[in-house]
Amino acid sequence: MSLISSRRRWSIVVLLCLASWLAPACQAQDAAGPAADRERSGPATAREQPDSVADAPTGAATLAAPKQSPENLWQMIVAGGPLNLAFMGFLGLISLVAAAVAMERLANLTRRQVVPSQAVRELQGLVDSRERRLEKFKAVCDQHPSPLTNVVRAGLARVGRPLSEIEKGLEDAAAREMAELRARVRPLSVAANVAPLVGLLGTVVGMLEAFRVASQAGLGKAELLAEGIYLALETTVAGLLIAIPALLFASYFHSRAERFFREISDCLDSTLPALEALSDAQPTDSASRSLSNNPLMAPR
Repeated sequence: MSLISSRRRWSIVVLLCLASWLAPACQAQDAAGPAADRERSGPATAREQPDSVADAPTGAATLAAPKQSPENLWQMIVAGGPLNLAFMGFLGLISLVAAAVAMERLANLTRRQVVPSQAVRELQGLVDSRERRLEKFKAVCDQHPSPLTNVVRAGLARVGRPLSEIEKGLEDAAAREMAELRARVRPLSVAANVAPLVGLLGTVVGMLEAFRVASQAGLGKAELLAEGIYLALETTVAGLLIAIPALLFASYFHSRAERFFREISDCLDSTLPALEALSDAQPTDSASRSLSNNPLMAPR
């Protein structure tokens, strides 16, 4: 059931990110519709006024209409050509993954999920009451599944062994839980490192194409080179816009995880004496059980 709910949560997050990414493109297409209608209606208006065109000078009639510059982000992406569109699509995919990971971590990397206050209070209550029954500690861990109780459960599994082995079990379990939390934040760090490189690669490829077009057009076509360069710089800007928030979120989640594990460490410091007391009481109980199960020592 938890796996199904987790998959459903991830699906909702991805759909929301996809909708937020596609919304500007849809708005740009809607805005481009009236402009296209005006362009189509332009020649008809000119045909309706043949006298004004005939009266115009011949040189003015032969001038080409100025090229319309992109008015929004979607038009700039399309104007950059297929290569620019491919790089921007890949950067859009990276942004979706980074946004989904950030939203998932904001929802799950909380004190209630990592260090439940109720579990801390119940464990502290068992320690203060000098509880010597192992089942009580296990019941608290089963009622509040979290990284904190996973670490405590690893210590309970070694009750009856020397104190050094119990501490080693707690340290190993804490290291595993910390590694798991860091692994869930790692996609943000990857996005922060990969997005600028992809954007830079797109810019270099776009500038190569711009210089190729300018060289074929010949001298006096500096506007072609300038247009190609500023369109090629879009991918670098997009890569930086993805990398900066991803890096900030990754640093924030790492610091939050470290703060939670400091709280786990404080809780374990107060719980360790109780585990040591349980370890001291455990051999006596096991010895009595072994004697009762021995048929030679059974009462007659």
